[in-house]
Amino acid sequence: MRKPYIILLYASVIAAITGCEKEDNPSQECVSSTMLGTTCEGASLLQIDTALPIGSSLYFSGDMGTVIPGPAAVPATYANVVQTFQNLPALRRGEQLFIRLRPATSDEQVERFCTANKVMYSAPQVMVIDSFCTVNKTALVN
Repeated sequence: MRKPYIILLYASVIAAITGCEKEDNPSQECVSSTMLGTTCEGASLLQIDTALPIGSSLYFSGDMGTVIPGPAAVPATYANVVQTFQNLPALRRGEQLFIRLRPATSDEQVERFCTANKVMYSAPQVMVIDSFCTVNKTALVN
């Protein structure tokens, strides 16, 4: 009589382990972001233009990695900045990109180091879920 309970217990444990996948929790809305620049580690810095509190304030003094084409960087403190190591469409500094994003998990976080002659920018890492999402244009007017 114990055998069916033991089999049931093992089956429950296996089902619980294999059935629990980490679900992506992307932002449900398509948010506007502005290309700010690059980090010495190879990430792109994006300023999120919405009230989505996912970024942090960052003093940006210029590109520390690949120089982004477009207007010169304006050294200033920018609010709600995030970084991503994912490839983004070619953008010029100041251009907008509408994206869906989510925080990077600890397994997805990239840890790189800069040489001593470069400024290291620290902003939360995100994963871009959709880099070509569309926005309800009436929401932008309000």
